[in-house]
Amino acid sequence: MVSIFFDFYIVALHLSYLLTHLYLIIAVIRARKKNRPKCYHWSVGDETSIASFQQQLEEQLDLYLSNCGATFNEVQEKTKIIYDPCKVTRQSNQWNIDYIPDGKTDDEKIMATWCFSNPLTTELMLRRQPLYGSLEDRRFRLKKYLVVEQMLKIISQAILRGAEGKAALMLIMQAIPCIMHLENRVGEKLITVLLSMGAEQFQKQRGSRSLTRFVTNIQHIVNTRILGTEARPKQWRVPLNEKGDSVNKVSLSNKKTRLFIDNISCLVDYIFSAPEDAELREVW
Repeated sequence: MVSIFFDFYIVALHLSYLLTHLYLIIAVIRARKKNRPKCYHWSVGDETSIASFQQQLEEQLDLYLSNCGATFNEVQEKTKIIYDPCKVTRQSNQWNIDYIPDGKTDDEKIMATWCFSNPLTTELMLRRQPLYGSLEDRRFRLKKYLVVEQMLKIISQAILRGAEGKAALMLIMQAIPCIMHLENRVGEKLITVLLSMGAEQFQKQRGSRSLTRFVTNIQHIVNTRILGTEARPKQWRVPLNEKGDSVNKVSLSNKKTRLFIDNISCLVDYIFSAPEDAELREVW
């Protein structure tokens, strides 16, 4: 199974290289037309759905107004915080709701947290929502509205494209996959598989479902040798299920995924340290 994932990873890399030149040309065209030389995600609807979309939009707008106390258009004219869970830079962009304040020093981290906290308060005030609670409480409260607003945008876009007669059509440039997302998803899959194999092996060797020691060791390696250093360790955590006895899907920014893949030998050496795992260690 491991070799299959590596084969898929190599194929994905070759595919990304082949698409790079075409993608760059298209990106230039997009940048000139819309001044947005970034990754694109397109919503495609069909004419049979337009009537249903229209009804959903009217119902959701009324519900939004009653819950928020402000109209959707009023909020969209002034809002600056974005909700884009697919964006690979979501954790490093101060204007993304998933932003994680960070800095090289404690003072820089405090300043980054303060700079993110103020916009959260402003956005909640715009939607006439309570301002109390920690940063994470306010983030959670605001994120619920951003999710609804994104849905309203998608429905509105589908209705607009239907009115323009483009509901069931898409251009060839819209079919080009995002190279950065391709790299990121394959990297996340490799890391998830590696950690899952390590967790299962750890449980079998000890005859217990507990992963406490395994998780502690993995987090120490990642935070001091992959994402951080001994002097300035990071705070990454192994994603576990509710019972804490299996590894969930790993989700990382593109920068962190690359750091994991570039330094994956640290994890491989720990997970497959037993002599009988020499073959698996060589494959990884």
